[in-house]
Amino acid sequence: MKRPRWTQGPIPAGFLVTLAMVGILLLSALLYYRSVKIQRFLEPALALSVPRSEFSRLITDALMHEFGQVPPAGVRFRTSSIAIDESLVFDHRDRISANGRAVLGKVARSFDAVLRDERTRADIASVLVILRYPERDAARAFIVKEAAQRKAWRVLEAMYDEEPELHTAFGHNFVAAVVPGSGLQGSREPIEVRIVPSERMHIEFLQKLEKYAR
Repeated sequence: MKRPRWTQGPIPAGFLVTLAMVGILLLSALLYYRSVKIQRFLEPALALSVPRSEFSRLITDALMHEFGQVPPAGVRFRTSSIAIDESLVFDHRDRISANGRAVLGKVARSFDAVLRDERTRADIASVLVILRYPERDAARAFIVKEAAQRKAWRVLEAMYDEEPELHTAFGHNFVAAVVPGSGLQGSREPIEVRIVPSERMHIEFLQKLEKYAR
């Protein structure tokens, strides 16, 4: 019986080269197939995320124009919003301080610029001025919530005082709201001024998603 070629001595170099080339071709085909699958997954994700990223960048640019590249301590830029420590706005008697009014003035001017910009205006449904209150026993829940709501209104009124044009042109877009806090009982969580995207932005995302679902 004739023995297999690889048991009859050294394998020719040509055979090894051919075998290696076949292996490389198979590996290349596998990598190409996986890259196509990854591309098909990432393409719709990128198509949905790029417009929102551009929208967020324009918001951040407006905030940085007022606050500078590095915001002061107690001020943090977030995606389509800004968070401000309560201690930076209110004094120990829960009155808005002079420094707090200066900060809120910059916030007001930032959002006035955003709402006047044609690139962002149509994508904004409303702007929420949010204060969080500590969750306590049921007997005091209403009192604590009402106190937080009054503070939220004062923050919004201070923004209007510092930038009257914001109230005149876009007052109908702003809402002072309160929500339960997530921190420890009695702790102060930051004030947040957050943009709520309009239906137009959601519709555009759904239309792009539908394109890739076909």
